[in-house]
Amino acid sequence: MAWKKELEETVGVLCEQAQKYVPGLVIRDGRNPNVECIKLTLDPIRSEHRPLAFYAVCLGSGDRLIQVVYLLQSGASLSFRHHGYTYYPGRHSSRPVLGYWYRRQTVPSSDPPLVIIHGIGSVITLTGFISLIAKIAPTRDIFVLEMRHISMRLPRPTSFASPEESVAHICNIIDRHARTKGAKAVFFSHSFGSIYTVWMLQYAPQRVVKLVLCDPISMLLQYPDVAYNFVYRRTRSAAHTFFRWIAREPGVALTLARHFHWFENVFPILSYEAESLALRYFLPHVSASIYLSKRDCIVPSARIAEFLGEGRQGNMNVEVMEGLDHGAFLLDDYWLHRIANDFITISNTQT
Repeated sequence: MAWKKELEETVGVLCEQAQKYVPGLVIRDGRNPNVECIKLTLDPIRSEHRPLAFYAVCLGSGDRLIQVVYLLQSGASLSFRHHGYTYYPGRHSSRPVLGYWYRRQTVPSSDPPLVIIHGIGSVITLTGFISLIAKIAPTRDIFVLEMRHISMRLPRPTSFASPEESVAHICNIIDRHARTKGAKAVFFSHSFGSIYTVWMLQYAPQRVVKLVLCDPISMLLQYPDVAYNFVYRRTRSAAHTFFRWIAREPGVALTLARHFHWFENVFPILSYEAESLALRYFLPHVSASIYLSKRDCIVPSARIAEFLGEGRQGNMNVEVMEGLDHGAFLLDDYWLHRIANDFITISNTQT
């Protein structure tokens, strides 16, 4: 068959290239049954049942009934409201629309608004960070986006917004409260939330003035590390066990297995400077701070740090947080305050 011949030729070319880079490499004929291809969006969905009591705790802040359960089960909603946030639920329709928390500036200012995007699990994981930002940024409008499809909630997701639709929702949210339509914003994203910053750079770069990315899964997503570590890896530690448990919640598992396409979510190379062999991931007007956990069990921090280089380079700054695992900066007072202050700091050239 033609496809079989073409496949054999392709394998032959790959073997020849591998032997060029690794002299003396011997590649035997046949197939190793212990080596499996990772096909995240084609493999069977890896999910595990959760009891109703679990969702009673994780239910969010949308409908009135859900708000009651949420207020009884978690202090996060009370904390947000205490710091001046108001919840705006997404409209229930055939297409999902983002819900969000909004805190209006308490001191008049022309500084750009702040947008916070959480990762898989729930906005609850960022409660401390969100409360801290409200305290130290009285001059800023603050938006906290709520991603229901990755928040382990009922009802489970049945439809998913495209990247273009998601960007349009975010821009509409900002325009609903901003002093001027089309206002630029500073974006903070953690883990899975970094894919939304990728989409903003792709479809509305004029709305982004600065990025602060913590443990971003979208960096070097063309490598298998993130998919393998979060979905396929056999647990070896407490951290892996915890993240695997989250990844197998039915709603999260569906999102990852059928609606997570690496080529849509990877940080794009926006330009390539042939003379200096320099790659540009961020537009000249966009300042970016990237915080990587040294011991991250999901994100390939060492590979990213080596690829981008540590420290400040032009409009990009890469920091490696020693001794921390994925998301552990939220429990580290030094890094929590450092990242928060970086998030609210804006230079005169960026306004």
